[in-house]
Amino acid sequence: MSTRSINLEFEINEEFITDILTIAAEGGINYWVAEAKCVIRSKTFECLAFEVKPQDSEIWYKVDPNSIFQGLQSIIAAKFVVNPDVKSCIREAIATNDASGLDADDVDCIVQAGLFGEIVYS
Repeated sequence: MSTRSINLEFEINEEFITDILTIAAEGGINYWVAEAKCVIRSKTFECLAFEVKPQDSEIWYKVDPNSIFQGLQSIIAAKFVVNPDVKSCIREAIATNDASGLDADDVDCIVQAGLFGEIVYS
């Protein structure tokens, strides 16, 4: 039996992306990040973009709405292997446009996928 693919399109609002950025900044990626600094803040002082330097690198990477969106796309497009439970949670969050069900592990995968195009740290 052959398999077929269905491509669906979802709109993602700014709050959804900001919620993912907040989870990442509050500890979702701490275990592999040596340094982090906020580079763009909202009028209410939320960090809308930050730069991170992994513990094993001297390169700074920018975590922003574009990298989060890229990470979401990469995971959903199955460009690399992701834990099925993580992928399922991310799919549900995208379908409902609600990041409240995402935990630190889910957000960590989104950030890594957006920055590196794969999961580098586990």
